[in-house]
Amino acid sequence: ISGFADAPRHLVVLFPDRSRTYPTNSLETLLHHEIAHILFSRAARGRAVPRWFNEGLALAAERPVGLEDRSRLAGTLSKHGRISLKVLESLFQDGPAANQRAYTLSSALVRDLLRTYGDTSSGRILARLGQDQPFDLAFEAITGEPLASAENRFWKRQMTWTLWLPLLTGPSFLWGVITLLALY
Repeated sequence: ISGFADAPRHLVVLFPDRSRTYPTNSLETLLHHEIAHILFSRAARGRAVPRWFNEGLALAAERPVGLEDRSRLAGTLSKHGRISLKVLESLFQDGPAANQRAYTLSSALVRDLLRTYGDTSSGRILARLGQDQPFDLAFEAITGEPLASAENRFWKRQMTWTLWLPLLTGPSFLWGVITLLALY
């Protein structure tokens, strides 16, 4: 880990030597990320927030999505395909590679949710959590849609990557391009 937030104590701990590893790329973005966790915990009044949502939201708060994020998402989708939120949640404890995959997917999923339901939806969901409403119910109350439906829609949007990326990077396509160039 490159840092962590202890929300109940309002404490952020950073390890500067590790701040350049994915998903953060600088000490500044790492600080933004960890402070975001403290603020989310305050908004939820200390109630449990699913890790995929918490981490994805912190990544969205720390910086805009970049080329590295998009590349990692494309690679993750083409190699691993669709996974459930339950599996996504467990990836955070399955070692460094799985952890990075969890950050990549959480970031993409939460950014998709923010685009779909608006930037204020996350704060309203956290506020509902703070009123002792379970995450699934808070999500549905704010978005008007069950979490499972939003998850399915996200994965359908990602099918573009999982269908086209292997095709465009496969040997058949590359040899076809080479053949067309040779004929030209």
